Amino acid sequence: MLKRLQGKFLALLFLGFTFTLAVALGTGTVLLRSIQLQLGTGFGKKQVLYDKERSIHPILQELELTQKLAKSEAITTWAANEQNGAAKAKGLSALEKFRQQTVDKSYFLALMDSQVYYFSDVSSVNSDQPRYRLDPQKPADRWFYNTLEQPKTCTLNVEPNEVLKTTKVWINCLIWVQGVPKGVVGTGFDLGHFIRQVINDSEQGISNFFINTEGSIQAHKDPDWIDYNSIGRGHGKHKSLFDRLDSDKHKQELRRQMDRLQQSPQEVAVMVLEMDQKEYLVGMAYIPEIGWYNVSLLQMGIWADAKIFLPAAGLLVLTMLLLLALSFMMIKGLILDRLAKLEVAVGQVAQGDYSFTSLDRQDDEIGRLTEGFAKMARTIEANTSELERKVRERTKALELANETKDKFFSIISHDLRAPIGSLAVVFNEILTQPSDLDDELYQTIQETTIKTRQLLDDLLNWAQSQSQEIEFHKTHFRLSQPLEDCFGLLGGAAKQKNIQLAKLEPLDQVVSADAALVTLVLRNLLSNSIKFTEPGGRIEVSVEELGEFWQVNIKDTGVGISEETLGKLFKLGEKVNSSLGTHSESGSGLGLILCAEFVAKNGGQIGVESKVGQGTRFWFTLPKGEASELCQGSVQEDREFKTKLAGLKVLVAEDSHLHQETTGQVLKELGLHFKIAETGTEAVALAQDCDLVLMDIDLPLLNGVEATREIRRTLAPGPWVLVLSSYSKRELEEVTEEELFDGYINKPLSKSNLLALLRPLLLPR
Repeated sequence: MLKRLQGKFLALLFLGFTFTLAVALGTGTVLLRSIQLQLGTGFGKKQVLYDKERSIHPILQELELTQKLAKSEAITTWAANEQNGAAKAKGLSALEKFRQQTVDKSYFLALMDSQVYYFSDVSSVNSDQPRYRLDPQKPADRWFYNTLEQPKTCTLNVEPNEVLKTTKVWINCLIWVQGVPKGVVGTGFDLGHFIRQVINDSEQGISNFFINTEGSIQAHKDPDWIDYNSIGRGHGKHKSLFDRLDSDKHKQELRRQMDRLQQSPQEVAVMVLEMDQKEYLVGMAYIPEIGWYNVSLLQMGIWADAKIFLPAAGLLVLTMLLLLALSFMMIKGLILDRLAKLEVAVGQVAQGDYSFTSLDRQDDEIGRLTEGFAKMARTIEANTSELERKVRERTKALELANETKDKFFSIISHDLRAPIGSLAVVFNEILTQPSDLDDELYQTIQETTIKTRQLLDDLLNWAQSQSQEIEFHKTHFRLSQPLEDCFGLLGGAAKQKNIQLAKLEPLDQVVSADAALVTLVLRNLLSNSIKFTEPGGRIEVSVEELGEFWQVNIKDTGVGISEETLGKLFKLGEKVNSSLGTHSESGSGLGLILCAEFVAKNGGQIGVESKVGQGTRFWFTLPKGEASELCQGSVQEDREFKTKLAGLKVLVAEDSHLHQETTGQVLKELGLHFKIAETGTEAVALAQDCDLVLMDIDLPLLNGVEATREIRRTLAPGPWVLVLSSYSKRELEEVTEEELFDGYINKPLSKSNLLALLRPLLLPR
């Protein structure tokens, strides 16, 4: 594509310039008298552009070589470590290679730290030794110190060197080491050769020369015009083009045009100036690469002669051809080359490589197109990275789910199968030989049942935690509340092993957390301490302040935990060999995993310290709460709640006789009257005489969801309906409409769960 565009551009340019040239030649004779000044102006522009191109090419070649040398690792390393012999040897080798490539076959190097000056050309010997030491007090050496202060990396300086007896145009390039100039390296070329090649090669009546940004004349065919060692003399007296102008007005115009060309170096300035009482047409172009201006002087009197028309016409043809070449180069640089870079970048993106750095970002149509492409590529890269991140996260989640599944089946196969199998054998013994059983066996049955129930609770809580089903209800409460519940629940087990449960101080600190989850954490940690503490031992519970948190400590005098096991206690994926308690109590390891997850949900941390044979201290932190946020129910509210509770008429919709018995036992303990419905149809019929329905889901005839919908449809406002089921709350929400039920309780029914749901129903705020 680019090759086809290139041919089209060439054809259009050639046709355009051919047409322009034909028009100019056809009308030139008629308009000769009126365009003499314009012709000179046009020629001046073309001449200065031509001279600029001729002069800049050899200089740029040398300048490019010098810049590359100044940035080379060999030179920068030597400049940073001048005393390093190996670095010096590499640097000298690089300099020699550089010398062979230069036109003048010479180089120089001046180092800042040692203040030494190296120089070598075709006639040099011992070029690895410095020629002399630079002195800031010597005017001849000021070029070096002034160059170090120059803002440009590379500068040109015309200088006669009294020591070396040479007059050259020196290319001086700074050696930068970590942002600091450490020396100057460069080469030179003979000024006389440059003048013969570029400046003297001029048309009759044209004088070409070069000035720097201060107007100092740097190259001229007349040596008396040249301002030697402009850099070395700093702000001293210079031979300037300004000094040769006759009027301040012309000096101001020259300065204005010089400033303009610095801002737009691709342009050319042409002006009429008076110099030495003569009027000149001055053409000027800025060469930013070397910081010089190419100046062409044309005497107006000579160009006013009509005889010059024919040579001018020939020059016009040549100039137009040059403009054709320059225009194509401009189009190639502004359009074709930039499109080529964009095409390469598109290919990189197609291969999945987003590291392109060479795109052109100029503020034009192609630049905006390029920027749009770059943004699109960055978006694609970001989306690809995000997709890869999500895949990694999903893979990690699947791995964790697989670990959870393995742990779940391990517990079922070991920790549940064994006790349930033992219970089956014992119950068979009861049925066949009831008279042979003693109290110890009954106690064993009771303990096994309690442990199995606790394990099932842990399994359900853990499963809910893994599936994000546990609801988090953050409240402000005192730690004494869950501690009293746990002490009451576990006091019997501790008393049975003659273990003392102690609170070191009143634990009435207020925390901000989920009370139910905190209770589960305390129950698991206290139960674990009881399990691994010898009879006659002691378990202490204390609380200490830790910044914005309260730290709860549970310390026992038990058997302790090995160092190897300590690091695995709270990690699901780690293999922990669960040891038996001091009375052969078994455990699944789920309790501590639940503790870690529940503490994290409450914004705290958990840890353990232990020594084998000395005991263990578990600790966890909870955010501090505000006493002003405590739910302070009044005595009157408690009395009102008990009164309303006592008057409740309850319907238990349950087809399992075992669950009928366990649910009925809880209701009897609360002093509530209840009826039992064994089918969904029966539940709908009996619901009209009840205030509260405890609804199972798997009912015959009508299931619990269908029965509740029928109750809602036929009775208004109707009784409260609480789900009492083994299904998880999320499973029910997937198959029921919002607000069908007034609450959810997991089987089996407990007094605390029932009362917690009934209080807001009976005492609405």
